[in-house]
Amino acid sequence: LGAQRSLGRKVAVKALLPSAEVYAAEPQDFDDLARSLETGERQSNKDTSGSICDALMVDKPGELTFPILQKAKTGALAVTDDEALRAMAHAFYELKLVTEPSGATALAAVLTGKLETKGKTIAVVLSGGNRGGKSSFMAVALALCWLQRGGMGAEFALIGPEIKQAHLLKKKLFEGEQTG
Repeated sequence: LGAQRSLGRKVAVKALLPSAEVYAAEPQDFDDLARSLETGERQSNKDTSGSICDALMVDKPGELTFPILQKAKTGALAVTDDEALRAMAHAFYELKLVTEPSGATALAAVLTGKLETKGKTIAVVLSGGNRGGKSSFMAVALALCWLQRGGMGAEFALIGPEIKQAHLLKKKLFEGEQTG
């Protein structure tokens, strides 16, 4: 989750389980928290728009929250918009949960292997079932494309054709373009 939204969870987890590793997930190219933790100083993003993970779009970590995040020894992992969409599709298809792109970033980090999970107990917070529109359609369309090909399983990282097919469906339904 984004730094501001997940601060309370991080503090609670670290208080109960001091040896726990707690990570935030944020959109690629909007990784202000990761860069801030690395340098020890609050870093800004060049832009505050340009990702489907709009709930995580901030200029930089908060002045009050950043020192607390530093003490929690948290980390941050960046995921692409397509990875967030894939995680939304996975949550919909496999877990029967509806999420928003920002609320699926942590799951995306796990599913893409950006977080080492072997031999570890992992907890992922998903959120945002109130999201509608194009991104939710893309995730559901992607899940349906996977279903048509026999399920998601190990193909999670190899879904170029499914992303293209989902984008074509989106264009046809939302942008009025003809698809072949």
